[in-house]
Amino acid sequence: RQMCIRDSIKMISNFDIVAGDILELKDGDIIPVDGILIRGQTLQVDESSLTGESDVQFKIPYHSGNLKQNHTPFLLSSAKIIEGHGEMLVCSVGKESKLGQLADALEGESSQTALQDKLEDLSIKSALYGFYASILIFLVMTLHLFLDAYKDDTFWKLENFNQLIQNTLTALTLIAIAVQEGLPVAVSISFAYSVQKMKQENYLVRKMASCEAMGGVNLICTDKTGTLTTGRMTLHKIFVDDALITTAQIKDTLKPDQFSKLFHGICYNTSSTVYTAENGQIEHIGNKTDCALLEAAMKCGLKLESFKDSPKIKRQIGFNSIRKYMATVVEIEPKLVRVFLKGAPDAILNHCSQIEKSKHNAKLGLQDEMKDVKNMIEQLSAESYRCIGFCYKDVQITKEADLEHLISANEDDLLKDMNFIGLAVIYDPPRACLLYTSDAADDLLCVDLGGRRIIKKKK
Repeated sequence: RQMCIRDSIKMISNFDIVAGDILELKDGDIIPVDGILIRGQTLQVDESSLTGESDVQFKIPYHSGNLKQNHTPFLLSSAKIIEGHGEMLVCSVGKESKLGQLADALEGESSQTALQDKLEDLSIKSALYGFYASILIFLVMTLHLFLDAYKDDTFWKLENFNQLIQNTLTALTLIAIAVQEGLPVAVSISFAYSVQKMKQENYLVRKMASCEAMGGVNLICTDKTGTLTTGRMTLHKIFVDDALITTAQIKDTLKPDQFSKLFHGICYNTSSTVYTAENGQIEHIGNKTDCALLEAAMKCGLKLESFKDSPKIKRQIGFNSIRKYMATVVEIEPKLVRVFLKGAPDAILNHCSQIEKSKHNAKLGLQDEMKDVKNMIEQLSAESYRCIGFCYKDVQITKEADLEHLISANEDDLLKDMNFIGLAVIYDPPRACLLYTSDAADDLLCVDLGGRRIIKKKK
């Protein structure tokens, strides 16, 4: 159901929406139709269900003067609102929408396979050759009959007429035999056998003709996001104190102080929501990266409700594509305020004057330690991981005026001299049904082209 403005504001079924309606959109909504954003803030929209691309799309009202290639007012059906709210004008519904057109294209009549075309051509040629051969044989047999009758002067005997009828029947029989009626049946039986063999190897074939294509494949082009992967970002590892820690080692490896600085920074610096549904599944609402971090925090035992809209939050600097980070000022104790900063590593490292470690190498200065961190970021990025950086700083408050000054301070002054804590390493995990073997990996070459992977046999 969707909140609709028609004659008045009311909740209607998605099946009752028509072109010309105005729908109200908010965080977590799945857009049921195609339309144009007419009012509201900049929306962050996930269109991966339609396009397969996991990158967030930004939508702005059509009357905005700063329309760009990646900032458009067009909203597509099946897309999910990650952040923001607004109103959209419905332009197309049902089969006229992009999703409906895609469904019609998939349900269209499929063309014949290469084998079917060859079999059809073979049948036609076989029938023609059989027809020509039968005519030739009939002429030869009839000529032989006439020559014998002429030699013996027996043209009008009844036996000659009977032989002529036999020659005609023989020619017709050859024509009937030349038509390959059993060939399609034999091919269908072969396909059915192939389907059963593939089923035994846990491959489900919906159309028998697909077996032909599967047998001749030497190049597979597939979309990665949502096809080879689950389409759900997940925390994979954490880089803290010059070490990569898996999610299973977080509780045992991180010190309580490190844990609070890192995961409290995750929980405070977000506008997304993660909760456990009635069926026991963990549901995500909001940015996929933030939701992956929040899910990890939930699994570590943190109660996310205590952080969202907490009275301890004194100031927040929201994330945008220009600054590439989000910051939150939190009153930890009556005389202690902590500033949490989370964002793209290259953006937050510019605000850091120290890297927090349990043991510093006296031979390395700050620049060398920063270089080590940047090398780790490059290494992880080269392996297709997404890195999120975290840093903080503590500010002692002696009087109320100090807190007011901190809250109203310039952004650059507030975020200078930060302490770098570590990195969160996130990835979109592959589906559980995918199997990897070392032998197969040696024979396959995988090329990543803008989110699409081409897998082919090595020469």
